[in-house]
Amino acid sequence: MGLEGIATSESNYGSLVLPGQLQTPEYAAALLQNNLRVPPMDAQQVVRARMARQRLTDNVDPLHIRVVIEEYVLDRVVGSPVIMRAQLEHLLELMRLDNVELHVMPVSVAVHDGLDGDFLLLDFEDAQSIGYIEYPTGAIYIQDQDQVAAYNLSVDRLCAAALSESDSAEAIAARIAALGLSTED
Repeated sequence: MGLEGIATSESNYGSLVLPGQLQTPEYAAALLQNNLRVPPMDAQQVVRARMARQRLTDNVDPLHIRVVIEEYVLDRVVGSPVIMRAQLEHLLELMRLDNVELHVMPVSVAVHDGLDGDFLLLDFEDAQSIGYIEYPTGAIYIQDQDQVAAYNLSVDRLCAAALSESDSAEAIAARIAALGLSTED
């Protein structure tokens, strides 16, 4: 996603894994193990590219991000308990930043706007916003501004239905405690 590098803000709904902007290198690498679309010899290059696109902690031009993830994402131990604990701790660190808004969608919310699938919205300073929907063999770019507006409304509705930012942080902290490991283990 080269456009992510020039976006001013991003809105993201993820049902299965964390968005790339929030991933640690170890989590990203674990997601690529036995991946049908990425040969093992290319995995490290893909991880490096994903990390290079991350701009949440950029001191000059940080990306503003608004994310809603399903609660299941916190419970899926990607890689190992140690990798997952470090990833969850990383989420809590990112949530302390003014440009990061993260909400967890609890399982108890049975029906919501994200059930149609994952999506990403990118906003630009000097261009129209676009939507991006990835699927196993490609992606769709949504440029019709009425459709983009509908996805923006979905993001607002998802954030309203999900846990607050503070409750989301508590849910993440609870998963860290449940893992019962330190990242030095």
